[in-house]
Amino acid sequence: MTRYLIIATLLSALLLGGAAIWMADKAWDTYELRDEPDERANISLIEEHAPAPLLLQTLIERLELPRDTRVLEVEREHHGERMYYEIELLTAEGRIYQLHVDPYTAVIIDRKERH
Repeated sequence: MTRYLIIATLLSALLLGGAAIWMADKAWDTYELRDEPDERANISLIEEHAPAPLLLQTLIERLELPRDTRVLEVEREHHGERMYYEIELLTAEGRIYQLHVDPYTAVIIDRKERH
């Protein structure tokens, strides 16, 4: 009987210790994530409560790009407190354009041809 009690006590201690370590590890992971720089740090409080940006595929479809236009690169950028997507395109004619697009409405804010 005593042997079973000792084994049960040791197993309980191992399980509780393992659970405590697992919980501490999860809490530490969360803590570390909070300390890392957050890409959203530059977004205003108004934008934080705004609806989520459009899915990238939806945004590109709404741009109604000319046929055979290829998307080369997409970057999320911030200008002051405003977020936008910087989209680099290659047209069928071989021209490269850079668009700044509102991520919530797919409205083109700025368009430049790159040389």
